[in-house]
Amino acid sequence: MAASSGCEEESTNDVSFRIIPNPAWRMELLKPIHTNYCRHLLFKASPVDFQEYDMSKMTFLHFALTTLDILQSIETLTQKENEDIVEFIYAHQLLNPPDAAGFLGSTTLQLKEQKNSFPIQWYTSHVTMTYAALVSLLTLRNNLGQLDRYKILQGVAYLQNKDGSFRAGPSCSESDMRFVYSAVCVCYILNDFSLIDVPKLLTYIRNSLTYEGAFGSGSCGTEGHAAYTFCATASLVLLDKLNQALKPEEINQIRRWCLYRQIGGFTGRANKLEDTCYSYWVGATLSVTHGIDGVYNSSIHELDYNFRC
Repeated sequence: MAASSGCEEESTNDVSFRIIPNPAWRMELLKPIHTNYCRHLLFKASPVDFQEYDMSKMTFLHFALTTLDILQSIETLTQKENEDIVEFIYAHQLLNPPDAAGFLGSTTLQLKEQKNSFPIQWYTSHVTMTYAALVSLLTLRNNLGQLDRYKILQGVAYLQNKDGSFRAGPSCSESDMRFVYSAVCVCYILNDFSLIDVPKLLTYIRNSLTYEGAFGSGSCGTEGHAAYTFCATASLVLLDKLNQALKPEEINQIRRWCLYRQIGGFTGRANKLEDTCYSYWVGATLSVTHGIDGVYNSSIHELDYNFRC
């Protein structure tokens, strides 16, 4: 980032303090550099760079592509590059067995000479990778013509638990609001909620609302958290059930909780520090609940905070 002045950390006698820029301070978003970085992730990053994240490569692809789109730089991809990425994504589509249908995070275990010879817990789809794959395809303006929609929806439905929540994958016990959002997004993109139990899902989401006016990771009295609050609220919006599942005063409490997270950027939980990730979750929640106008002086404080990062 380039700036005429910035926010610096200084230390005096081991006591750190922050220098906050005045309202006249300005920064410029260096779009070409961000564009080049995203292209580096897509085409030049060494496999070693992602070694420990191998099973989540689809999310990195999603982040790089959507960032290019937001920067209005998606046109920097040539037709050949676009086609190569689309082919790469569809290579991760898993259709058999039906209860494991979806997209893989990586094709590492997909050996041509031993395809499907691994135990299902090693070789299976992941609902968030499926979400990331579909969003990436749409970002590339693909028509989803190579997608087996019904099998994908079957795979998502198989992941729903008795309490209405969703597991990450067929053999995964991990279950929280992140995977609810991923499942709802997949059904929304494919325009079909008929295979999942929506009433149970609504009950699960509502039971996850905390006394603070936010959502926790699940219906078990967990702490309100910005990411889970977005996932829950956005899921209700995509289901077109926000006003059915929540009372007007509860929606106002969500807005209030989000607005109280602001420092310069936003924090993700009470008594925590601000960061850009949580600023996204809180900002997105305020956006889908029409509360973004309540953000204090965002043009100076929030944008400057994100640029500094």
